[in-house]
Amino acid sequence: MHTVPTIETDRLILRPYRRDDFTPYSALFANPEVTRFIGGVPFSREQAWTRFLRQVGMWHYFGFGFFALQEKETGNFIGEAGFHDLHRVISPSLEGTMETGWALSPQSHGRGLATEAVGAALTWGEQHFPSLKKPASSTFPILPRYALRQNCISGRPSGQSIMGRRWFCSKDNEKSYLPCFKNL
Repeated sequence: MHTVPTIETDRLILRPYRRDDFTPYSALFANPEVTRFIGGVPFSREQAWTRFLRQVGMWHYFGFGFFALQEKETGNFIGEAGFHDLHRVISPSLEGTMETGWALSPQSHGRGLATEAVGAALTWGEQHFPSLKKPASSTFPILPRYALRQNCISGRPSGQSIMGRRWFCSKDNEKSYLPCFKNL
């Protein structure tokens, strides 16, 4: 069994999930603003519980997963960021990859916290899975969450600014971002 690391940034603690995170986790995914680009429908408590357990279990089988995001200033759970392998039916297939994703409470939007969290997670991923680093012209084993590519297409600036900073390169005019590791 793999141990989930704890990572500290200037304003966040990326840590293993705790059972008492479930109440704010359930509220996070019941929020239509959060789920707008993650299936488009708020999650029921049962659906949130299934997702919560999936995030915890990912670490056991793969040695990577999502981190719970805790704001240092308040101590509050504000979201999640990390990696998963969901075996989704999409093209190109992401099966067998470390797909990057994140979700933050709307109160945390616009403060650079997603950039900070994803940056810490990607740095951790680069250090612990160096064989997954590929040049920009390859098929990418670490990909951004499809939902946030949709944010970019819709003109929502948050996803684009997070992905367009240090870690991602625009692939085409649709703003489908792929990791380029150009500044790692």
